[in-house]
Amino acid sequence: MFLVSFILLFTSGASAYIKIPLKSISHDSGHLAMENFSTNSSMLDWAPTAYLKNYINMQYYAQIYTGSPPKLFNVHISTASPWLWIPSTECQYSCHKCSNYFECNHSSTYDLLSQNYKIHYGTGFIQGDLSSESFSIGDNKALFIKNQTFILVNQDGGFNDAIYDGILGLEYNSRWLKYPTFLDNLKQQGQISKKIFSIFLSDNGFFGNFNDGSAIIFGGFDLESFSQSQEVKYVDLFQNNGRWEVSLSDLVVSNEQVTNRHFEAHFGIGVGLIYAPQNEFNSIYKGLSKAGKCGIENSFVVCECAGDYKVEDYPSISFVLGSTHRFSLESQNYFYKYGSKCYLLFGVNSVEYGWIIGDVFMRKYYTIFDADYGRIGLSLAKIKKFMKNTEFLKAGDLDDESSVQSGYGLPKILKNSYFAEANLIDAISISCSMTGIGLLLGLAYYLHNKRGDIDEGFYYKINP
Repeated sequence: MFLVSFILLFTSGASAYIKIPLKSISHDSGHLAMENFSTNSSMLDWAPTAYLKNYINMQYYAQIYTGSPPKLFNVHISTASPWLWIPSTECQYSCHKCSNYFECNHSSTYDLLSQNYKIHYGTGFIQGDLSSESFSIGDNKALFIKNQTFILVNQDGGFNDAIYDGILGLEYNSRWLKYPTFLDNLKQQGQISKKIFSIFLSDNGFFGNFNDGSAIIFGGFDLESFSQSQEVKYVDLFQNNGRWEVSLSDLVVSNEQVTNRHFEAHFGIGVGLIYAPQNEFNSIYKGLSKAGKCGIENSFVVCECAGDYKVEDYPSISFVLGSTHRFSLESQNYFYKYGSKCYLLFGVNSVEYGWIIGDVFMRKYYTIFDADYGRIGLSLAKIKKFMKNTEFLKAGDLDDESSVQSGYGLPKILKNSYFAEANLIDAISISCSMTGIGLLLGLAYYLHNKRGDIDEGFYYKINP
């Protein structure tokens, strides 16, 4: 059994559209597992940037165009799946509420491949027609590919609160697919010279839905715009199976080693928290408790952050990825501060050797996904934090409607916990239970009841 503990879920928001230079710096041809990289040894390429919207630090999604003539769709960026899908006009009464629907009869480039294709998600599903179509993405639709295989969805379940239309999966060379992935086609059709994409995730303080600077670059990366330095540290992928997973060899809390076991760590865009194995989570909890006053409140790990205890008093948490490079999160990175309390942005994954590295981590580190050399690059990200007034929230997002005007009130998602059951790739199920420290267990894709985000593929089975 694969038990995933779910600790903390939020509601607040932001979204982002800003113009940035359409340039990227791609690495040299080194094959080292762990490598320090400077732009002095790089080749300068030009690559388009796709603007991302950041909804409450929990959903990052882009605009994509499909069909002839092209029609716009909002798609959630997922590194946990190879699949691209969008809703059809038949989906209007049998799917989650979307902003856009695709009418295949109105496109001259649409091709039906097969009908009744179904994907089961952690707590839901999509069903539709396996299809082929033209797509474009990026600044001024700069990237264009044709004959891209995707699923035109006519029915779904479990996405009721999703604010996006579909999902753009960015796994590569997936063993599940007989067709080229989106990333494969970008390179095969000459739109990018290197099978790389990089992502910058801004921080909007968990409130709002507005443009805030989050971005994805296909074909390269841009250290000048998104990094505080010219150094990139590379970590080899754990295995060449199409999944963005690396080895996590050590965990350090307040300069104290808490484990010397090796783990698989999946980098998951759109996974808002960091999920740790039970023992390592307990060690983190103990380390925080030594520095301040921490406990369990309404199934959440909560630490005092006022009076005798300050946010900055809590220790750093460091991850050793690969074998040598340490990447640290400070308390302001891994806590969500609300009033005098700090909510921990970690959950428990009871798979003994499994970590999920989510957006909490990638907001601090500009992340480069390099499929050509099978590695992930990390560089300290520039700080772009957007704190908007709570007027950007819907009244229902807070504990009471009057709090919208006053600026106070706990987001409702902090006051609820959700269970989920999911099928994993190898028929492992995600179920619910209780951990030794009294946290609610459950969920493969946190927030799905509030967000509708079942990060597809994190683990899924395909029934064509």
